[in-house]
Order: sequence, then structure tokens, then C-alpha cells
Amino acid sequence: MDSNNFPSNCSVGEREARIASNIVARRHFRMGHGIGRSSDLDEVQPKAAGSSLMYKLTNALVLEVIRYMGKINNFKLK
Repeated sequence: MDSNNFPSNCSVGEREARIASNIVARRHFRMGHGIGRSSDLDEVQPKAAGSSLMYKLTNALVLEVIRYMGKINNFKLK
């Protein structure tokens, strides 16, 4: 059983995270959580389907807000 699924055991990052490349470390602000083998934060994590789904949903909502705000700004300029 995963011990990180309990509120009293929550922390930031993964204990397995090891970043060998300084370029990757800088790109991800030295945070290893969720990077996976592809070294990409956007990559879906097969062992964390729920987290990956929430990540995709959050990204879609934020992008929609950004698009909406851009449309509002365009109307104000005209």
C-alpha cells in the first residue's frame, strides 16, 4: 500500500527522484515529482492515472481561462 496516500504522510516530491542532468534539473526547478522516465512533466504517468487525469483537466481549464482572458482583452482594445 502506498504510504503517501494518507494526509499525515504527504510531502513534496518523490523519494525515487534522481536528476542526473543539470539542464533537466533547471527546466523542472529541481523538482523530480511526476517527471518519469521521459523527463517531461506533461507525460502521462501510468502508475498515477488519477493524478494524470487531474493534471490534464487542470491544464485544459487554465488554457481555457487564458484564451477567455485574451478575448476580453481583444474586445477592450477595439
